[in-house]
Amino acid sequence: MIDPDGAGPIALLTVRCEMGLGACGYTMVRFNDGALGSNQDARTTERAAAGMEVIVPRTKALAQSIHTWNGNVVPNLYNVFPKYNGAQNIFNWTGRCKGQPCTFWMTDNGNGDVACGGFEPNGDNNVNYRIYKWNEGCGIQGGWNDANNNVQYHGWVICSTNDC
Repeated sequence: MIDPDGAGPIALLTVRCEMGLGACGYTMVRFNDGALGSNQDARTTERAAAGMEVIVPRTKALAQSIHTWNGNVVPNLYNVFPKYNGAQNIFNWTGRCKGQPCTFWMTDNGNGDVACGGFEPNGDNNVNYRIYKWNEGCGIQGGWNDANNNVQYHGWVICSTNDC
């Protein structure tokens, strides 16, 4: 349990600390909120008050840890954005950690496809919005889409301090 604002109004958070994946430690929390709709911005504004942002899978090992901890389910969003409007394949995207570009892992696929059926990112995106999960059954890689300010799976989001 952590208290992100001391005696402030934010309730204690139950977190998962992953400290065995190399030089960095990771603090993760799953926020469950049935009022969260399909808008990405609704998830990020509220979580920033707790010092958290949408999680970035920095390595394959971290992606596996997140997937396992989340009941063998890939998160519904990653804090991974296109480098330019209309970017295709994941190599033209970047993670954002604490507002700065950071490395990320989403696939070992050499062509940059993270769709798990079809091809994504296919370019119907802009730099303001993250990649989001759009299907099930694709293991730790997940099946992702890049269609702007959307969230396919509602009601929860995994966040982190992304401070490694």
